[in-house]
Amino acid sequence: MTIGSTTVAQIVARLRGAGLHPPGELMSPEGGGIYAWWARRERLGDANPIIPIVSHPVALGWSLLYVGLVPREGKLETKRGFSDRMGKDHSSGNIGGSTFRQSLGALLIGHLALRPRPGLDRPRFLDEEMLTRWIEANCAVTFASCSQPWIFEEAVIAEMRAPLNLKPAGHEFSHAVESARGALRRACGP
Repeated sequence: MTIGSTTVAQIVARLRGAGLHPPGELMSPEGGGIYAWWARRERLGDANPIIPIVSHPVALGWSLLYVGLVPREGKLETKRGFSDRMGKDHSSGNIGGSTFRQSLGALLIGHLALRPRPGLDRPRFLDEEMLTRWIEANCAVTFASCSQPWIFEEAVIAEMRAPLNLKPAGHEFSHAVESARGALRRACGP
């Protein structure tokens, strides 16, 4: 697939490139694009069930977790960009604003002793500080700029096979993620 001069292969190559950055240290890219979250391979066992390894081809010791995009289709007018998505939704914030954060929290709930906050219509934890610390200590992100990233989303996720992506699912582990998220929803449900 090619849009303008950008292809899925080019986006995937950039996401798999050597430029891993802690989320707070990546320069805020202009415009839209697709990002990939990576984790230290030795920490995948913190999750229950264990997150499968999808090795980074250049940065040894890193494994793919999740692929996302900014902005979503129809959100070009929003002032929320990549920095907001990384800092306010994924790296910190709460699990209600980030599929990545909620999926990771549901898998790390036992290891991090996260406590569900009951009585809410959306999953939440009583305190997310330990999840934030885990992400800061063990995760990094790559970014590929492109216009209209939603056009490439499905093909890039299918090519990269990120274990935490639910829709469109590119990895068979998505069933385990859905199950963990369901358990968290039930623990939080009214």
